[in-house]
Amino acid sequence: MKASPVAATSACSSAPSSFITVPSFIYIGDCSLYKVIIEDEATSSLPLNSLNDVRKAKVATTVSIGSGVHTEEINCIHSLSPSDTFITGGCDGIVCHWKGYASSPLSSLSLDETTTSTIKLEQIDGIVTSCWHGKTQEKGIEVTIAGSTEIGASRVFIDSKPHPISSEIIESLHVLPFSSLLLLLTASATPRNHHITVHSISPSGELQKIGALQGHMDWVRSFSSTSLSPSSKIVASSAADHRMRLWKVSLKAPTPPTVAKNLTVDSDGHLEGEARLIIPQSSPSPPISVTLEAVLIGHEETCTSCSFHPTISDVLLTSSMDRTLLIWRPSPDGTYSPVAKLGSSGGVIGGSVGNSLLGYTHAGWLEGGRGVVGVGYGGSVSVWSPTPEPPPQLSSPPPPPETTSEIPPLWKLTHTITGHFQPVKDLAFPPCGRYLLTCSSDQTTRLWSPTVGSPDSWVELCRPQVHGYEVVALAPLGYPAHRLASGGDEKVIRVFDAPSSSLERLKNLGGAEIGEDEEEGIEGGRQERAYVPALGLSNMGGDVDRLKEDDIEDSEDESEGAEGALQARNLTMPGERELGVKTIWLEVGKMGGHDGEVLTMASTALCKVEDGKKKQPILLSANKSRDEKTSGIRVWDVARNVCTAILSGGHKSSVCCLAFNDAGTVVASSGKDRRLCLWSLPAAGEAGEAGGAGEPALMARVEGAHKRIVWCLDWCRGESDGRFLATGSRDGKVKIWDTSLAPPVAVHVIDIGEPVTALAFGFRPFSNFLALGTESGVVSVLEIGEDFKSHTVKVENMPNGHRKTVNKVAFRPGQEKLQLASCGDDHGVRIWSLE
Repeated sequence: MKASPVAATSACSSAPSSFITVPSFIYIGDCSLYKVIIEDEATSSLPLNSLNDVRKAKVATTVSIGSGVHTEEINCIHSLSPSDTFITGGCDGIVCHWKGYASSPLSSLSLDETTTSTIKLEQIDGIVTSCWHGKTQEKGIEVTIAGSTEIGASRVFIDSKPHPISSEIIESLHVLPFSSLLLLLTASATPRNHHITVHSISPSGELQKIGALQGHMDWVRSFSSTSLSPSSKIVASSAADHRMRLWKVSLKAPTPPTVAKNLTVDSDGHLEGEARLIIPQSSPSPPISVTLEAVLIGHEETCTSCSFHPTISDVLLTSSMDRTLLIWRPSPDGTYSPVAKLGSSGGVIGGSVGNSLLGYTHAGWLEGGRGVVGVGYGGSVSVWSPTPEPPPQLSSPPPPPETTSEIPPLWKLTHTITGHFQPVKDLAFPPCGRYLLTCSSDQTTRLWSPTVGSPDSWVELCRPQVHGYEVVALAPLGYPAHRLASGGDEKVIRVFDAPSSSLERLKNLGGAEIGEDEEEGIEGGRQERAYVPALGLSNMGGDVDRLKEDDIEDSEDESEGAEGALQARNLTMPGERELGVKTIWLEVGKMGGHDGEVLTMASTALCKVEDGKKKQPILLSANKSRDEKTSGIRVWDVARNVCTAILSGGHKSSVCCLAFNDAGTVVASSGKDRRLCLWSLPAAGEAGEAGGAGEPALMARVEGAHKRIVWCLDWCRGESDGRFLATGSRDGKVKIWDTSLAPPVAVHVIDIGEPVTALAFGFRPFSNFLALGTESGVVSVLEIGEDFKSHTVKVENMPNGHRKTVNKVAFRPGQEKLQLASCGDDHGVRIWSLE
């Protein structure tokens, strides 16, 4: 059997990430690197306001290319020359050299084995915060620099020999190459020590500390440089003091200024134009002087990054936690001022409520300056392209052409790459199989769908839930259609229903056919859309015409007014702000009663439907517990939002997994106590009717089903009619149980060799296919024999897989070919096709 990756979704971690932008761009997503390819038609300046435009403009795709090298998160990346090489630094203290991402296929990307150290350039103590690699110009001595979070652990490796560069924590660094030396600038994260330290590296490899540049009042987060002439460079530094400073580095020392009354003195006591540092060079080279050129004030929060334009030397791009990107350019008199403002000065950038007030961690230019890329604190990657002509409704003319002729003042958001930025805990397909639901520790529930005309391109179309607690479990309910339940650290089960605007978005952008029967069971019809009131915590609903502007969190453009903010039938791919505000689902139920955090949930949504008769859904949930009293499994009537029964007496600690058989009448449970329990439940009633008579009962209990905690289980949905059940455990074993025997007996044991954290059987006609996920991130597929006493390995390890623990796997229902989805602690969601 051949497995091919269909989609891989992930985002940068919530810690500051970085990326390089030549020739496309690569950004960091946990332990992986993702190459982002933006097609020419997708980066055009189309208004994207018609269905035809949406179908042509494909959302940028991501491909994982870093594998098996960094054992922990990748924290920084730096491009080298030639442009198809780069280095990365990680939380594991490793610095690696890569090649081949530009000129070769992605599959040929490999560690550069031509460097002095074949696989790992170097390794230091602590987390690598910044890195650089290059050679001295005269003698070609290799130099690798790595900044660390450990005090005194930052090193300069000259021909692989380590040299300490600071007794402080290095937050950022930058290297300026000159003909006779390398100039190294480092910035510390040590409190009350916010200067920029300058070192020189001679042609022979001698490291020498020169001095320090004063001025910044808080951490310096980023550097960028550009050449004004062969003998003059400009270095930009951005800091948490909300300011950027421009430093002029020239080969000719300036004339000492004359003290006069009209000369200004800045906050660090230097006269305007005074040399901050004189760096001697070996004769006959003139000394290098560093002077303060300008202080840029425009951001209202921490300035997180700066980047000079690749072709226009005096244009600077900056990002900030104030949720904006600014493009700066000097006027004819030399005064720098913003000529364009990008971003959302008041919108939602991060995924969760707690991160909604945070902004951008990095910004950069696409190749040739044809676009701008911004990385949000919530991990999203946004791409802006210049708007060719200003809209006619502008009340004020654009800036003078002599200052902005090459940098347009108006930019349009054309692409947004989104994804979870914390471990993804659970996923599920609804019975229709048209989309995928995921939930995460980043406090969001997200909906992913293939796009029109591109079934292999999955994008985030809705964000049903934006919560204030971690969401670790979800379950589609099946009836009414497009309804889900979620739970987590809040100890409360919340039920959400899709508004009509979300279904229209699914239809127009995802190509989903929404039938009239999918509106059954909703009294009064679906609400137009959902919103969070200014003084509320629950998603409320209403028709667009009746909603007031005050009830909307914020408008993407103040000139749009309430009507623009409530545009329910928008046919463009949603951006990060729109996902967090306009695509949420209506909360229709809230059920409490759990003694601890909710761990797992299961529903009858995917159970077999006989004679086309829809049934009322049954929902089960279990929470963290340490004793038998609090380890009961709650049975919920989601139509009335009440708990109808508690399954107790079976477990004595946390229940980690639940599953219904295909008929929806038997439930299997297991967990921390290593017990396997089978429970009988009354049959669910038809839609609008009460369920069957009888009380839930414990049918069977197997003590010590595994030697370690049982993480997962699932029923086979084949012709066995709910007879066989699979369990996976931390002991590295998968067991197939025959539940027709009393007590159930394990008829087949599969030794995986490492903890099994997720498993799932397929749907007819692939019901004997069993997918497995492990603690190391491996996803495999087995075919269980007809007698359930043997198995065949179909796919040993899925390509482009996970880097950390797999938390859930699920087959997509209603498909002619097998499709498998998985999620894990590496923040990623993967979808594969099996042939």
